[in-house]
Amino acid sequence: MEPNKPKRERGTGSVYQPKGGRIWWIKYYAIGKARRESSGSSDERVAEKLLRRRLGEIDADRYVPPTKVRIDELVQDVISNYKLKGQKSTEHVRRRWEVHLKRWFGHRKAAEISTATCLRYIEDRESKGAKPATINRELAVLRRAFNLGRMASPPKIAVVPYIPFYAENNRRVGFLETQQETCLTNECGRVGLWLRTAYEIGLTYGWRRSEVRNLKVRQVNLLKRTLSLDVGTTKNNQGRCVRLTDALVTLLGQCIQGKQPNDAVLTRTDKKGVHHPVKDFRKIWHSVCCRAGLGRLVCPKCRDENGKRIAVDQKRRCPNCGRKWADQISYEGLLFHDLRRSMARNMRNEGVAEEVIMDIGGWKTSSVFKRYSIVNPNDTANAIRTLEAARKRDQTILAAEGQLDNLGTGTISGIAAQKPVQTANSEVALPTPRPLPN
Repeated sequence: MEPNKPKRERGTGSVYQPKGGRIWWIKYYAIGKARRESSGSSDERVAEKLLRRRLGEIDADRYVPPTKVRIDELVQDVISNYKLKGQKSTEHVRRRWEVHLKRWFGHRKAAEISTATCLRYIEDRESKGAKPATINRELAVLRRAFNLGRMASPPKIAVVPYIPFYAENNRRVGFLETQQETCLTNECGRVGLWLRTAYEIGLTYGWRRSEVRNLKVRQVNLLKRTLSLDVGTTKNNQGRCVRLTDALVTLLGQCIQGKQPNDAVLTRTDKKGVHHPVKDFRKIWHSVCCRAGLGRLVCPKCRDENGKRIAVDQKRRCPNCGRKWADQISYEGLLFHDLRRSMARNMRNEGVAEEVIMDIGGWKTSSVFKRYSIVNPNDTANAIRTLEAARKRDQTILAAEGQLDNLGTGTISGIAAQKPVQTANSEVALPTPRPLPN
């Protein structure tokens, strides 16, 4: 230290150079411990500026001590937090971390993660065929880990890096038309009573696949003709109770016959006559929709000149690449979740109030309900036809009152009809040409 340099006040830290070194270091006290930190510069003014910043963070209670916390520790905090709150997506978070994120970020320190690192991860997942929505869900786990680390007491990290996300259009598409219901009903009945019942519940009440699959016998009351969902078992944790239709009274009566209150409603019977609860039936649903003409199995790799995926044959062999697909094959067509959307549109068309539809289907907010895009192109076409019929009716009334002069003379929107022009085959009405403006 230079002899003429004034002594620093107590509590203001110090700036020094180690013996034989040219880099300036700072020393200060925080959380009851002496902290030393390199400024990374040979300029003393840079070290003074860093010291003032650290002292300001300590005074404002925003100081985060330098740590070597790793990403895997932060993600474990996310999983513990989800378990504490009873989040149903806990297992999804764990699987995304173990299968995809851990390989990239598991060995890294939190301070090493930057936007560039996340962009390289996105490129790697894109090259392996991951969809934008899938990548977004994976990066959401990483962002949540950083945010929880920043909110911890004391904070585990000082800076949350910017993590880029894809823009998503999460409006729902797809409807089950009335003429398609009969065909799908017959195909579901051929599979078994359980699928026929699941389809009827999905189309009538719009319940989610997991809600239908996890129904217990005690939730069915045939005397009162009610079907209920317990509080805490639905996506929004709210219970529901609906009245059964005549068709569901018959179907559910057969499903629960001879079962105990806590047995599953939807069960499959093996060759020995033993009932097994239905778990995941997506593949069976895909095959049923393919037979009903509402879906198709496609090659996950090949596309035609228009960018559409190429359908496979009955043996699941792609006509383009010749590969025979098994579990990796892709499906395009009607989803069980589309029954939820069809139920909302059908009830809306019958004049049921939006609040009642939301209560039956389990939508918590109107904004989420409207994302299901329950307006079909056929609905807009019907609306235009209704408007056109109303305008013609009004014109007829005005003509009867003598307020419309040219009704029935071939006029459209006040444009006079042109005289027909004789051609070789027929008479065609052509408009009189007008001179072009200068």
